[in-house]
Amino acid sequence: PVIGGIDCMNGTSYYSATILPPYSHGSGKSLLTDILVDKARGHEERFDLSRSERDLILAWMDTNGQYNGTWDYVETGFYLAGWKETRDKLLAVMAKAGCMKCHTAGNFENDWFNLERPEFSRILRAPLAKGEEGYGLELCRDRKAGVGFDRLRMMTSGRYEHAVKPLESFPSQKWRKWNESGEPVVSWKSTEDAIYKQMLDVIQKGRRTALATPRVDMPDAKIIAGKWRKIVPLPIPKRLPSLFAGVDGEGTVSLSWPRNTRTWGLAFEVHRSKSANFHPSADTLLAETELFRWSDKSAPPGEVNYALIIRDTVGKRSTPIRTSVVVPPPKSGG
Repeated sequence: PVIGGIDCMNGTSYYSATILPPYSHGSGKSLLTDILVDKARGHEERFDLSRSERDLILAWMDTNGQYNGTWDYVETGFYLAGWKETRDKLLAVMAKAGCMKCHTAGNFENDWFNLERPEFSRILRAPLAKGEEGYGLELCRDRKAGVGFDRLRMMTSGRYEHAVKPLESFPSQKWRKWNESGEPVVSWKSTEDAIYKQMLDVIQKGRRTALATPRVDMPDAKIIAGKWRKIVPLPIPKRLPSLFAGVDGEGTVSLSWPRNTRTWGLAFEVHRSKSANFHPSADTLLAETELFRWSDKSAPPGEVNYALIIRDTVGKRSTPIRTSVVVPPPKSGG
């Protein structure tokens, strides 16, 4: 109900086969739209979005909340390394801090900690006093958490429910407003509290574990290009795409080129030289890839020239697509 999505799992024929009327699903029927557009719940300050940002979220809802539009993958799959271990360690700290008087291990939700920005984790912010740094939310209350309103999952006997049954046979509950009953509880006054620091350290270690074995959507992932069924061989486009280059403060050059219906399914050669208008050859070849980006971490300081060659499935090669970038000298002491 949050995004007005449609359950498209196998067996849910009610949703998959029914012709739904306009505005009965997607952004026209979502609770999130109420917050972002109608501002009916008093979240004006929290969601100060531009028109383009808001429209992007609405479009995401209208595509049924798709996660990642790619068939690219990594060898370890979609598993997020370190998540379970981080959760278990946090539960141990919660027990030590007395948090389990209100909470139980069973209502520990997936989004309680943030491996991208650990200091913004809900588990740290909810019991933290509001302060100048802006992390504290003071959301904890002196009462049992989550009583009578658990997240519903279509599971039977430990497996997903795949069956054609009347909708009335599935569990349901009405959406509730935020429950602010009970006296506020501030477990730690500032980010200098010992328990706060212990929890933050657990989450930061979990972040390092996750980044050491990144998923396809994470930095430094060793991405393997997804394959498609090449029913019709894709030719090299008559209008060649552009090659873009950027360099960071560490001297890493990030190369990219458009991924669209004219280029997806082709192969690419990345070449580098100190000479402008060089002839791409085996001596200048850096990489062969079916992806649409490449990071050059060994580029020499000064002006560096790159060339991209496109190859089709029958061995034809394009003319070089060129770009140049100035790589800064290495930082002293680095």
